[in-house]
Amino acid sequence: MGIIRGNVSTLSLADLIQTLIQNQKEGTLTVSSADARKSIFFDRDGLRLLSAAPKGIPAEEEIYELFLWKEARFEFVEGPPAPNLRTIKDRTPPLKTDVNSLLIEAARRLDEINLLRMTITNGSSVFVLTQKGRQLLARAPHDPAICVLLGRLDGIRSVSHIIAESDL
Repeated sequence: MGIIRGNVSTLSLADLIQTLIQNQKEGTLTVSSADARKSIFFDRDGLRLLSAAPKGIPAEEEIYELFLWKEARFEFVEGPPAPNLRTIKDRTPPLKTDVNSLLIEAARRLDEINLLRMTITNGSSVFVLTQKGRQLLARAPHDPAICVLLGRLDGIRSVSHIIAESDL
């Protein structure tokens, strides 16, 4: 049974997933950061997210979040999932999208996040926390995209108040 260990700073998650799919590997990929951990099972039927996602959030969304993790470690263990993950695998359907579509969408989202980071750091924008933003923050307070925004966020004052203060 093979094991692959590494860090996303040395091998991108997209490259790793592509390699596992191309070589038709069956096994569990676990990606973990300081405060989060997600597992994905690869088999002939496709990918299955083995982490307990919040209700109503598609598994694809949970996987896209992994591509934003900068300081994450990964481990791929070939073979069936660990006993504690087998019941989750049995009740989790394979993802509805093919792997190439998943990787293309993840790359697109990563590009958006990088553009957002550049926009935020140039200091020419004012950001407020919307209702959807509050929900995302509650769901993933350590998400890198959200952390970037929090430093530039003024969610207490209204937009009209901020604009009035700026004499626009």
